[in-house]
Amino acid sequence: PGGLGGLLRLADHREGAFETGRDEIVLVVVVMIEGALRHVQPGRDRQRVRLGRLIKDAPGNRLHIAAHVSDTSAARVIDNIRRMASVGADSVVIAPPFVVGDFCTRDFLRRYFLEPLQHSEVPVGIYIRRPPPGMELDLPLWSEIVLHPRVRFVKDSSAWPEYLARFVEIKQQKTRLKLLT
Repeated sequence: PGGLGGLLRLADHREGAFETGRDEIVLVVVVMIEGALRHVQPGRDRQRVRLGRLIKDAPGNRLHIAAHVSDTSAARVIDNIRRMASVGADSVVIAPPFVVGDFCTRDFLRRYFLEPLQHSEVPVGIYIRRPPPGMELDLPLWSEIVLHPRVRFVKDSSAWPEYLARFVEIKQQKTRLKLLT
């Protein structure tokens, strides 16, 4: 009672499916875990791992599981990637942190995305959304992030035509990159 259901929220995003090259379509399921609870609920990481195992095992290992691993720092994102990879996540998704925009300088954001990309054992997806005021996250920085070799898919929710045009250009260079819109 309570426990998992009370602390965690699971969002099953069926927005994007992509081909794997094996004549099959893989559904991307993103595990959303409430980031705000990290520092107020003891044992939350154990529950994140338990939830990851349940989701991976429930459909008989037939779905591509992309676990949402965003957090408040690059170090926390790296920890989350390791946890989700340990329970069988096929890939992970990193979105910008939900913190005050003024705190997210260009250097912070570069480290926030690129350090986890260097350490990830699984393919990475990037979730792009419009940044809050003050967050130094622009198209040149997004381009640098998306060009990283470990980035395999991009979900663009910016609704800015110039962003989509740039990601299409990048896809022409990185043929294995999947664009989810």
